[in-house]
Amino acid sequence: MGEVDRGRSSATDGAQDGGAAPDPDALVPAAVELARELAARAAALPAGRRELRREARLAALVGDEAAKRFTFLLTDRVARPDDHGVAARQLHDLVADHGVPTAFPALDRIALAAAARLGPRLPGLVMPLVTSRLRRESQGVIVDGAAGPLARHLERRRHQGFRSNLNLLGEAVLGEEEAERRALAVAAHLASPAVTHASVKLSSITANLSVAAFEATVERVRDRLRMLYRGGRVLTLDMEEYRDLHLTLEAFRRTLDEPDLAHIEGGIVLQAYLPDAFEALVGLTHWATERRARGGAAIKVRLVKGANLAMERVEAEVHGWPLATYGSKAEVDANYKRLLEWALRPEHAAVVRVGVGSHNLFDLAWALLLAESRGVAERVDVEMLEGMANRQAQVVAERARTGGARDVVLYTPVAQRHDFRSAVAYLARRLDENTAPQNFLAHLHRLARDPGAFEEERRRFEAAVAARDEPTAVPHRGRRAPAATASGPAATGAASPAEAVAAPPTDDAFANEPDTDLAVAAERGALVEAVRAWRPPPPLPEAGSLAEVDEVVATARRGAKRWAASTLAERRLLLHAVADELGRSRAGAVATMAHDAAKVLVEGDPEVSEAVDFARYYAQTTRLFEEVTDATFEPYGVVVVAAPWNFPLAIPAGGALAALAAGNAVILKPAPEAEGTAAFLAGVLRRAGVPEDLVQVVRVPEDERGRRLVTHPEVGAVVLTGSWETAARFADWRPGLALHAETSGKNALVVTASADVDLAVRDVVRSAFSHAGQKCSAASLAIVDARLLGSGSFLRQLADAVRSLPTGPATDPASVVGPLVGPPRGPLDRALHHLGPGESWLVEPRPLDEEGLLWAPGVRLGVLAGSWFHRTECFGPVLGVMAADSLEQATRWQNEVAYGLTGGLHSLAEHDVAWWLEHVEVGNAYVNKAMTGAVVARQPFGGWKRSVVGPGAKAGGPNYVASLGTWRDVPGAAPSYERWWRGHVALEHDPAGLRSERNVFRYRRLPRGALVRWDGVAPEGQLRRALDAARVTGTEVELSAPHQPASLRRTVTVEDDAAFLERVASGHARPDRLRLLGTAGDDLRRACVAQGVALFDQPVLASGRIELLRWVREQAVSETRHRYGNLL
Repeated sequence: MGEVDRGRSSATDGAQDGGAAPDPDALVPAAVELARELAARAAALPAGRRELRREARLAALVGDEAAKRFTFLLTDRVARPDDHGVAARQLHDLVADHGVPTAFPALDRIALAAAARLGPRLPGLVMPLVTSRLRRESQGVIVDGAAGPLARHLERRRHQGFRSNLNLLGEAVLGEEEAERRALAVAAHLASPAVTHASVKLSSITANLSVAAFEATVERVRDRLRMLYRGGRVLTLDMEEYRDLHLTLEAFRRTLDEPDLAHIEGGIVLQAYLPDAFEALVGLTHWATERRARGGAAIKVRLVKGANLAMERVEAEVHGWPLATYGSKAEVDANYKRLLEWALRPEHAAVVRVGVGSHNLFDLAWALLLAESRGVAERVDVEMLEGMANRQAQVVAERARTGGARDVVLYTPVAQRHDFRSAVAYLARRLDENTAPQNFLAHLHRLARDPGAFEEERRRFEAAVAARDEPTAVPHRGRRAPAATASGPAATGAASPAEAVAAPPTDDAFANEPDTDLAVAAERGALVEAVRAWRPPPPLPEAGSLAEVDEVVATARRGAKRWAASTLAERRLLLHAVADELGRSRAGAVATMAHDAAKVLVEGDPEVSEAVDFARYYAQTTRLFEEVTDATFEPYGVVVVAAPWNFPLAIPAGGALAALAAGNAVILKPAPEAEGTAAFLAGVLRRAGVPEDLVQVVRVPEDERGRRLVTHPEVGAVVLTGSWETAARFADWRPGLALHAETSGKNALVVTASADVDLAVRDVVRSAFSHAGQKCSAASLAIVDARLLGSGSFLRQLADAVRSLPTGPATDPASVVGPLVGPPRGPLDRALHHLGPGESWLVEPRPLDEEGLLWAPGVRLGVLAGSWFHRTECFGPVLGVMAADSLEQATRWQNEVAYGLTGGLHSLAEHDVAWWLEHVEVGNAYVNKAMTGAVVARQPFGGWKRSVVGPGAKAGGPNYVASLGTWRDVPGAAPSYERWWRGHVALEHDPAGLRSERNVFRYRRLPRGALVRWDGVAPEGQLRRALDAARVTGTEVELSAPHQPASLRRTVTVEDDAAFLERVASGHARPDRLRLLGTAGDDLRRACVAQGVALFDQPVLASGRIELLRWVREQAVSETRHRYGNLL
């Protein structure tokens, strides 16, 4: 920003008549006395019963967190549902769980307790009364949007000496139909003679705002703004979260630079809690000066402290970005004073009308006195919130007019009576904001009668004025948090990892790699430019014959022998070097995925972060090898990673890096559709110093050469991400193969009648159609409460959102839905073209190109339980909607599919969430959030049932590296099951420790239990260990043996090998796990894969840390724990 005239005013700065203007600091005592006078005058004014009651309740909430939380939940959960029965249940549960706060008036406590008891029995009678009361309580804050009541309200305020700035509330804008409807509604209000001002957020008039496609988005926004500005009234662009700051600024300037809009005095909001605000104000002022010089109108800037702090904190925490806002209230207050002082200089106020948006009487007094002393009072608008401080607004308005300022402007939220649900979010946010202990409004009504409160606010005010130039004006975002790095071969020039071991990573703490902050122009521009300038990497070598396949394996075998002898420190060092190089190569990786694998920018960028995370996290999890002292680990040797095309960077990198961390050499066989990305990854690995015999990235055709690679006797294991059919084929080719396969999914997101519909629709669409639905984790089904479907709002919003999804080439940064990897075949072709019995199209899918690769997504209604679409994975842009009568029925349908990969639930009812988490049969469970995009360590990824073949350790989880080899007892080791059960397996683990999300990794008991087969030859001590491990984990066990074990007195199914095999192969015995004490034949292995039974035939270990993993299933639960940023 340079030296932009931001120092304090001199004695003559801003004097219009050549005389000295008062120093802003010198006005502080007078401002304090004026604030004291305003507070006293406001307190002396008469107030209505409703206003006095509101003030008393606000004061009570400030000092009572329980009452504040109850009020927030009452507003957010009880007022939201359209169905009276659902609302009644929410009220009952709220009162039962939290009790009615004693801070509430006695009559309210009695009424709420009675409504909670009677509501579930008489919902149609009780809940309309409750809702009506909530509406009445909000009437002073939210104005009825019907034409008659709104006109009367505006006229009444006009007679009282106020102007009103309308803000139309409504449901979340998820599609262009709602965006256009909202824009037309704003335009209609602006056309009314009674309306002089309105405010809009860009997201309320334009769907799918994308900072990734910055230029295209600005142009779309301008189309809507043009229509609104031509109404000739004052339109102010409200500021939302930080990501929209520069988008809003650019759209504002470009639109008002149009010649036919030169006469328009447009308005925009700046938030003082952003360090960026001062530079933005300076830029707007200079631009406005040039616009005036060209004959254009002035502009207006409303200065506020900022209203999205809670969500900014969530954004920073979840993404690992620096907090966009200042870290303290003192800095925000000081920056607000700096903005006011700059804006109220005469040469600036001449071109920028200043809206002083505040209820802080000290700030308002100082701003008015400063404006009057500089002769610019007529360029000031005091702006306050409708209904929040009526008496204070009245006395401020009188004082403002006395000094030459215009009438006070009241920011007036407007909602239609039938759309009260849309007002809930505003009420909830205002409740939290206005009752925060540091918020001036929380103490406003007691300033006149509480000298202590007045003195505390005075001290804050004086300190802020004195420190107004101290807060940094340098943006926080754009300063990418430095990732943990380590010296490695790429940095040191060492020839091998062993030579670079002198500087091992020292920081044991793992932190996820932040995604690119697309709101920052430099970061966004680097990705967009890389996509534009992309050149393909050199092609991969090909194993063109069986002999060449054998040579690849022989080379890997040599590397594996050397690498198995490496120290853990050497492995960690190499993985950190790969992480560093991946981070440096981010833009190139995103560009390569876009061109090579049809991965849109907003999907490709997080994939780079995931690959970096795999490298660092797997390096950290090698510490398990040091923690386990009663067992020893031996790597497989050579591991083949058979990678998919839909995650062409992260999954192959993750598989290879995990194998390296475990001490194996890797042969990476990429999918034919993504060989360019694999070639790029190969370059990254070489630059990081990975020896060529340690990881070979090789094209292996999917014919006899591919089969030769998988079945090669020197290959110790195969890591596969692909379909269940592919995993079964590999297992059939080589039944004794150590196969670690993450396979298919038929995933559903359940939406209950107590859900936040706006968020539920958003997450359903994101989960179903990101990467064109080509994710094994994608939501193929939305199972929705029939009452919610019957209300119409869910389906209307869903249809609008789906029709509005930006669909286009992966190289276009605006694209959200990119192309298919190939023309639709098999189940996907059927899903796109043919409906089942009882089904209909809510949105019919359409091809958008001649090749059949680009499809506008589709939504089919009326999917029946047990139907083809209910049970079949289609892997593309088609969503099916099922109507359920209850959460229990919805969860049963969710569990009835053969797979168990991901599942989601949207519900604000805590009891629903708890019940669902106990009953859903998926490896990754998501609550009130999208159900794709698992993050390493936070949501380790992997499924249950047919979604996994092999040991079942989750990728990106604590046990994955340790699963890529074999464990053996340390001689003399005694079983440690109880210790590890109490100290690890029975516990829930949340290593990320986020406040806004609950990310729990936990172990779950096997619902179908375990089958223990003793061959009659293995030592009976092994059998006793197995039964002891089952006892500790609470696993139900059936014991099968050819005869009764001599040392065991328990029920045994006595059967020979043939009978046992027939029982497993036929499905008559279908446990979750088979613990085989003996040798498994090929037919038994094939039968277990076919029946979805995980077979473990290794010796039963004494180590509880390792052995108990074979008696439980891993599950990751990710739950959003905030509402609008307010922590739950």
